[in-house]
Amino acid sequence: MAIQNVAARLIAAYPQADAATVEATVGTAYGSFRQARVRAFVPILVERRARTVLGAAARAAVVEATTLRPPPAAGSGP
Repeated sequence: MAIQNVAARLIAAYPQADAATVEATVGTAYGSFRQARVRAFVPILVERRARTVLGAAARAAVVEATTLRPPPAAGSGP
């Protein structure tokens, strides 16, 4: 239940990301804590790890969108 809440919060926090991608990221982060002995902090750690991954992906998408834009055509300006 707590992991589902984490996924819901992250889907709301990263609307540019596909919900399935966010859920997969949360699932991967959760899997990395499979062997954790203290389970009480796992949802917090999962959210932090998933936010790191999603934030990096969002920043990379912005950089890609701004650097790969073709130059304006000659004579198309005002």
